[in-house]
Amino acid sequence: MELSLHDKQLEVFNDDHKFKVLTCGRRFGKSHLQVTKTVTDAISFPELMPDYDIKSQTMETISLVAMPTLKQAKRILWKPIVKVLKDSPLVESINRTEHVVTFVGNRPDIVLAGLNDGDGDRARGSKLWRVAIDEVQDVKPEIFDAVIYPAMADTPRSAALFTGTPKGKVNHLYELFRREKQFDDWKSFNYPTWVNPYVPTDEITRAYLTMPRRLFEQEFMASFVNFEGQFYGEFDEDDHVVDDLPESFDSFYIGHDCGDVNPAYVVIGKSGDKYYLVETRLLGDGVNAVPSDIVYAKINDAALRWGDRVRRVFVDPSRPQVVIDLREFPTMALRRAIRGYNAVIDGIQTVHSLFHQDRFFIWRGCGKGIVELLQSYHRKKDKNGHFIDVVEDGQNDHELDAIRYVLATLENRKPSR
Repeated sequence: MELSLHDKQLEVFNDDHKFKVLTCGRRFGKSHLQVTKTVTDAISFPELMPDYDIKSQTMETISLVAMPTLKQAKRILWKPIVKVLKDSPLVESINRTEHVVTFVGNRPDIVLAGLNDGDGDRARGSKLWRVAIDEVQDVKPEIFDAVIYPAMADTPRSAALFTGTPKGKVNHLYELFRREKQFDDWKSFNYPTWVNPYVPTDEITRAYLTMPRRLFEQEFMASFVNFEGQFYGEFDEDDHVVDDLPESFDSFYIGHDCGDVNPAYVVIGKSGDKYYLVETRLLGDGVNAVPSDIVYAKINDAALRWGDRVRRVFVDPSRPQVVIDLREFPTMALRRAIRGYNAVIDGIQTVHSLFHQDRFFIWRGCGKGIVELLQSYHRKKDKNGHFIDVVEDGQNDHELDAIRYVLATLENRKPSR
């Protein structure tokens, strides 16, 4: 068999991390790499696992080859696998109906799957020795935690290669790509299209000249670009999510977005000219109304928790009665509650500017949810499909509104009293 790879494909192929994530430009050759790696490992199984007796296992051990749908997997991965293996003396059978390659000896079967079909049922109940998933950015994210990782957990020397093209920072591929920062057994690779020597240079040049810049960066440069229409494009998780807070703060402020079924509050600390989101809380289940006395008690608890340097509470200005109610509390911050600044787009631009100036940071202890909200918050489109400076309906933006009340009011805005 001739399974040639160019230099960058070989770099990924030869790496021995348990989990590998490859993001690359179109026509890099990621599907060819997946086929090559899968076939080579299957054939080499006895040498890679000399002490492992697959026949003694009570569960089937397999090499899983997958894409979001079976239709995609058959067209892109199954055909080259069959082409390579159909005449191999190491192959016992190729089931073209079930899409399974069975080998002679103690080698695990190669099983093809569409992971979004049946929420990964094809991979359930198996011990996964090798996992090859292409176009991973379009696979349902919950399948990884519910199906893939558990099925690899008790299989000796199991390994996975995830390949795809970036789809913005909101997509779960970005989270997978960043896992090498957290775990020693993860490794990420990122290559543009032109590292493949077989892609004509004039084709790349033509794409650069004719495609929108953002799309070219994503599809050919394999960059995790912010999507068009995003409000907080200057927010960068690497730069603006911090593990450690300043040793001391000058002051703290609470922002409160009212809402009947989904009220929220945030706490923002100020140190010098920089702001830090130190606490965020969305109350309620989005269906049932939350009693106001419970909301007020939670805000009061937050004020007490962060101490006497909590200066004020900035409240959704559409609810003046809430300001009056909070002022009945003995806690100083609540007694000084006022209506926050609420020119929506102007306030959003203020927050965006603070990210641009590296003056607003999110404490990692606030959780991943607020990061995802900042990354996904976006504009509405008009009837012609063009983005306009209006917040798209239906977004879970209550915590973001609470942030805006604080920062837009403090940053050279006159509070409403």
